[in-house]
Amino acid sequence: MKIGIIGSGNIGANAARLFVRAGHEVVLSNSRAGVGLEALLAELGAQAQAATIEEAARQGEVLLVAIPFGKFRTLPADAFQGKVVIDAGNYYPDRDGHFSELDRDESTSSELLGLHLKGARLVKGFNTIWFEHLRTQGNTE
Repeated sequence: MKIGIIGSGNIGANAARLFVRAGHEVVLSNSRAGVGLEALLAELGAQAQAATIEEAARQGEVLLVAIPFGKFRTLPADAFQGKVVIDAGNYYPDRDGHFSELDRDESTSSELLGLHLKGARLVKGFNTIWFEHLRTQGNTE
């Protein structure tokens, strides 16, 4: 399976390692159109490639969104149409800025992401695991 990873920081990079170890292909993206991912790509080998966010979303059969929540509106929603999207994000007001509907408990971060990515099938995952545990204790079985 080809997995598009939107955000190649702590969660995205460690998930990519596990996905490749399990035999999947990954398309990694970051906010710099893949610039800065050279060492990770070398580590992952031929099963990994870098792309823009839109390219990763279009190429992936399943998508992992692991970006700061406050950036979700920058995602090209049409590229996510019909895709299974794993939302690994959490809302941190100090980092993401305040979203009144979240601060008032009127919505959740995943609901807002789902409204932006209309037509995607959204599930929540990888958001409660510390990235170091994903790296050191994650397995492919």
